Amino acid sequence: MARRRSNVMEGMYDIFLRTPWWVSLLVAGAAYAALNFGLPAYIDDNNLFLKPLEQVGPLFAPWIAGFILLTGAFAQLGKRSRRKLLDRQSAIDSIRAMSWQSFEKLVGEFYRRQGYSVEERGGGGADGGVDLVLRRQGEVILVQCKQWKTRQVGVAKVRELYGVVASENATRGVLITCGQFTPDARAFAKGKSLELVDGTALLERVSKVQKHSKTDPAIASQQKRATHIAPDCPLCGKPMVLRKARKGSNAGKQFWGCKAFPQCRGVRNYP
Repeated sequence: MARRRSNVMEGMYDIFLRTPWWVSLLVAGAAYAALNFGLPAYIDDNNLFLKPLEQVGPLFAPWIAGFILLTGAFAQLGKRSRRKLLDRQSAIDSIRAMSWQSFEKLVGEFYRRQGYSVEERGGGGADGGVDLVLRRQGEVILVQCKQWKTRQVGVAKVRELYGVVASENATRGVLITCGQFTPDARAFAKGKSLELVDGTALLERVSKVQKHSKTDPAIASQQKRATHIAPDCPLCGKPMVLRKARKGSNAGKQFWGCKAFPQCRGVRNYP
């Protein structure tokens, strides 16, 4: 399991990261009013134990309010950084070149644009526990950004996620990679409350939620071409090549075929 938020500022930062910008203003204003006005009015003059707090509250009110506002400002910068990170991706290679922390932030921003509340659990390494917790309309979804530079993710990682989903009583789990999943991994996930997102599917999903995908035709065209970068074979993991069916019901249609054909007969739909 990845580490939880370890202090007050990190916890507050995480909350402000998941809420509108004005929430930090409301919290800061409420804290200031409570300490500067509410606390002195609440304390009874005859209560010798609480009487010293009557002056301590107004003294600390501006500092605590300022601390909250500063944390909110950092959260807004974090949001902006995540938005830029997602919007500038145009190929799977640029995603694979990311650090694991940036990869998790990219995935988190993708789900925010889908309307989810995203909790970033973080972790001490690229293979920590659950990286993201998604919430929307009563659903709780656990996301693991595992083995994201590995070409083939095996069934062991899928079993691990399935166990975590069951132990935390989550709605379902999502395992995301820039590579591919082995046939055993996909077979294990079939029919279970699990979703496997490989590199090709990830790039397609990211492209659909990017802000400039509808407003900048040149960038949109570039992303469309990038989406068609040769994926890895789902059976052997080798690069695939674009082929055209010569006979049968799909004659004339293009598809991805394994480079190792005829030794390997792995195929994928195109585009």
